[in-house]
Amino acid sequence: MKKNMLVTGPTNGIGKETALALAAQGHKLFLLCRNAQAGKLLCDEIAALPGSQPAVLMVADLGNMDQVRAVAETFLASGAPLHVLINNAGVINTERLVVNVAETEQEQMFAVNYLGHYLLTRLLLPRLLETAKKDNITSRLVVVSSDAHALFCKGMDFDDLNHSKKFSAFKVYGRSKLANIMMVKELAKHVDKNLLQVNCLHPGAVSSNLGVNNSHHWYSNILTFILSFFFITPAKGAATSLYLATEDIDTQGEYYYRCKIHRLKPWAKDEATQKKLWDVSASLLNLAE
Repeated sequence: MKKNMLVTGPTNGIGKETALALAAQGHKLFLLCRNAQAGKLLCDEIAALPGSQPAVLMVADLGNMDQVRAVAETFLASGAPLHVLINNAGVINTERLVVNVAETEQEQMFAVNYLGHYLLTRLLLPRLLETAKKDNITSRLVVVSSDAHALFCKGMDFDDLNHSKKFSAFKVYGRSKLANIMMVKELAKHVDKNLLQVNCLHPGAVSSNLGVNNSHHWYSNILTFILSFFFITPAKGAATSLYLATEDIDTQGEYYYRCKIHRLKPWAKDEATQKKLWDVSASLLNLAE
C-alpha cells in the first residue's frame, strides 16, 4: 500500500536518505523543511526517481511554534490522510541560543529537537488516528532520538528546562533526545496500538551536517574528530527509521537501534517523569493535557 508520510528535517543526513528511500518505494511524501530552497531541490530530486510521486514541500522552523501550528493547520485543512509521521529533524549547538515559545525563552536545541516535534505530533495525532480507521491500517509515529540520552544526562531538570542557569552542549542535546523518548513512552500508554504504533530509535553516530552552522569553540574540532571514529553513513543511519516506518512490526513505545529493540537507561523509563514532561509541555504550548 502506498502511503502518505510526513518527514521532518529531510534535506540532509539520515532525513534525506529516509525521504529518498520512501519516495523510491512510491509513497507520497510531505517534507517539512526549515530551508525552502533546500526543500525545493529535494522535491526535484524525488521527482526524478522512477515510480515516485511528487513531494509536497512544507516550510517551517521547528523552533518557531507559530510556524509549526501554521503548517499543521495547512496540512489538516487539505484533508490529506496521514499514515506515517517521522520526527527526524534535529540541531546541535555549541553555545546557548534561545527562541521564543509562548512568550517564554527556551533553549533552541530543546525547542527544535523536542518541543516543536511534540507540538507537531499533538496537532497531527487526530489525522493519524482518523486515517488508520478510514483505511483499516495501523498508522505509525517514528521518532529519531539518540543514545546521547544515556551518555550526557540522567533525567530532566524541570527547574531549568530552558538551561538558563548552566549550559552544556552535550547535556542539553542529550536531554532533548531523552525528552523525545519520554514523549513516545507517554503517548504509547494512551493510544490503541491497533490504530497507531509509536516507537523511537537511535540511528547511530551519523556523519552529516548536523550542527555545522554553529559557532565553533575550542572543543568543536576535538569533538568532531573524536566522533569521526564512530560515524556511520547516513544511509546506514536511516535503516532503522525505514524499518519502523515500513516493516511488519508489532511493538509499542519501544526504543530501537539497528532495527532491534535497544536498552534504555532507568531515567528514560521513569513513568512519573514521562507524565510530568508531557503535562509541562502541554502547559507551555497551551495545549490540553
